Amino acid sequence: KADVFRTMRKLSRDGLGILFATSDLDEVMALSDRIAVMSNGRLTGMFDRAEATEAAIVAASALGHGPTAQLAPAHGEQR
Repeated sequence: KADVFRTMRKLSRDGLGILFATSDLDEVMALSDRIAVMSNGRLTGMFDRAEATEAAIVAASALGHGPTAQLAPAHGEQR
């Protein structure tokens, strides 16, 4: 992995765009300039690396999962 990451960094410094898909947050935080988060085939978040936090990335990856996706609107409001 170290050789691949070293090559990716060099290519990036040379101006090439690189699309790297991983679920490893350490790799995301170490290698990315911009971060796109997908969940269930949908784009759920987009971050500049300088502003991204692990908590924000995890929250974006959880969109559409679990019980919060099935909650009824509060106080009968329709959205």
